[in-house]
Amino acid sequence: MRNLILMPERPTVNVMPKGRYVAKDEFAQGKHLFRTGEPIDACASDEQLDGWLYCEANGEKFGWMRSPAARGEDAYWLGMMAQASTSEVM
Repeated sequence: MRNLILMPERPTVNVMPKGRYVAKDEFAQGKHLFRTGEPIDACASDEQLDGWLYCEANGEKFGWMRSPAARGEDAYWLGMMAQASTSEVM
């Protein structure tokens, strides 16, 4: 009997292409550019620029910050920290 090594083929399901993110419109592409840390000069159109500026104005650095509840919790935490830093020790 021959000494053959049989190796199963690697499944293609687990292979992720390098540039797998595809935005639906240019506004979403601009938001994606902001979230990935690209400079404003990376925007190629006015709609991408609008998306980039929208994220900057609303503080949407990460995907979880899109929900109003997350923004409210963040604002509450910042307010409590500001109050704690200005209050006197009793």
